[in-house]
Amino acid sequence: MNFSKTHKPSRTATLNEYESQHSYIGAALGRVTERIKCAKFEIDGVEYKVSANDNNIHQIFVQKMFTASINGDTVVMKYVSPDGEEGFPGEVTTEFTFRLTEENELILGYTATTTKPTPVNLSNHVYFNLAGHGAGNVGDHILTVNSCRHIPLDKEYIPLGDGTISDVKGTPFDLTTPTQLRERMKDVLVSNYVFEGHGKKKHVAKLELPSTGRTVDCFTTEPCMETYFSCAMGTMKGKNGATYGAYENGGLCLIPMQYTSAVNMTVVIIIIMATGTLPSIKKTNFVASDKEKPKSPQPRLTSRASPSKIADDRLVNSSLSNQTTSKFGKKSKKVKNK
Repeated sequence: MNFSKTHKPSRTATLNEYESQHSYIGAALGRVTERIKCAKFEIDGVEYKVSANDNNIHQIFVQKMFTASINGDTVVMKYVSPDGEEGFPGEVTTEFTFRLTEENELILGYTATTTKPTPVNLSNHVYFNLAGHGAGNVGDHILTVNSCRHIPLDKEYIPLGDGTISDVKGTPFDLTTPTQLRERMKDVLVSNYVFEGHGKKKHVAKLELPSTGRTVDCFTTEPCMETYFSCAMGTMKGKNGATYGAYENGGLCLIPMQYTSAVNMTVVIIIIMATGTLPSIKKTNFVASDKEKPKSPQPRLTSRASPSKIADDRLVNSSLSNQTTSKFGKKSKKVKNK
């Protein structure tokens, strides 16, 4: 299995079709990934109130048009968020980069500059289904998360207290050993795992589909990673007429990021970015592999074509934040929109 550089793109969705959908499929996340408690924060004694969309979830970048360019084997997506956009201080210039390598890696990089101190937490809402984007049956996947710590969340998906970090042992959040998604996806709607080595590349998760021999390994420089099991995804049409939906009919999101709602938490790393440039390029790498060559079609990131698509279908879900590398080797509860 690989991210083929010669794959012919399938039908491209129109911008209106993309904007009318939901669940953030393939979306660039920023200025702040995930939620901001009460949609407000304080910097240097000044309170800022930002747009209150379910605690400001994934705001601003989700449906913005990025400028795009190609630099060798890398696509560069750029967006300038003006000072005061949706209540955030400072003009923030961001670049999201997407690179495919001969080693089956999709490398997502993020940089930013700002004219004023402001919170920045960039990422991407990529969905995975290793059986193919329209195959369903995500519950057959096996997930391992290399962390024994997580940030407990309340019913609004906001960290408890001031960002308490707890042990996963004895809880449904324990994915330290290979676990079938079907066993956990109804109990663990959203989770946020914590890792050692902030700023250093580390192996944070492995996703497997035994029936195909396909795997994806996720590496990132970020301190946290959210997992999301499509619990709030509504029924929608995807690529080539495929139907996506909640839980097993959706996909699995692996979202490396900074601490959720960190701008309002006292016990975690603060995400306020000082005037100037983000200290280093943050990356997430997804690395794919096949233990054997299956006869089924090549797996793809579950996605509709995004407005930032540049002609090649292989880049559909390419707005992941920070530097993340990935190696690719029923009746449900009513939940809030993710």
